[in-house]
Amino acid sequence: LINNNLQYGISMYGSSPVISGCKVLSNGSSGAYWGIYSTNGSPTIQNSVIKSNTGGGIYITGSSNPCTISNDTVSNNGTGHGIFYYGTAPATISSNYVSGQTGTNLVGIVTSWAQVNGNYITGNRFPLGVTGNINASYSGNTITGNTYNTVMGVLGDQYISGTLLKSANLPSPVTANVIITTPTVNN
Repeated sequence: LINNNLQYGISMYGSSPVISGCKVLSNGSSGAYWGIYSTNGSPTIQNSVIKSNTGGGIYITGSSNPCTISNDTVSNNGTGHGIFYYGTAPATISSNYVSGQTGTNLVGIVTSWAQVNGNYITGNRFPLGVTGNINASYSGNTITGNTYNTVMGVLGDQYISGTLLKSANLPSPVTANVIITTPTVNN
């Protein structure tokens, strides 16, 4: 049990551990901190509960080797997304339950390069989003009960490239030819 830390529940830089069977709860009492935060590493996060942290649930950026996020419950985290992955290597995000990210522009699962398969995504503002050099694929996800079930978010806090709209590549039930963009402008 990792809980009630002032900042991140788990914070990693340049490491690739296996995190399995952990409960990461109610961290970040001194601000908006993620439950699990990783930069320049490729962790495997599985069979864990990441809940009620003040930032988002899982944040992974800078991965140059494949990483895996599977069989986790990520719910009711604060001001960040449920799962956020931005890397130069593919991630597998599968069989997770992601819910409760309801704030303005918050997304259940945000990816750049990932296979997003078999997740149950419910109770978020947007179910899915993309950022960066987009190379994501989707299959077998259950998307229900989100504020905007049929819309995919495009987040501009990283550079964006790749094909955004290919109707054949949009995950079900995302069928609208409208994409919500939420760019961040840094002056």
